[in-house]
Amino acid sequence: MAGRTITLKRSRAPILDDGSDNANAVLQMLAHVGKASVDDDLIRRLAARLDDRDLKALKKAQPLMPGWMSDAVLKIGMMLHG
Repeated sequence: MAGRTITLKRSRAPILDDGSDNANAVLQMLAHVGKASVDDDLIRRLAARLDDRDLKALKKAQPLMPGWMSDAVLKIGMMLHG
């Protein structure tokens, strides 16, 4: 498959090798609850578990995530930093 890009549309959440347990737990929680269950309350609860280093790792991994999960990471960042 040289020269081709493959996009996995229904893949599980990536595991961050350089991410903390909290950052990975947030990704797995998002994957578990699914797009339809992400609301402001969940974003608030997930943001409370993260520090700036965790958020940086999640933002770095955004290209590997489905779009809805990347949007959730953006909302978590806004919750942490206004």
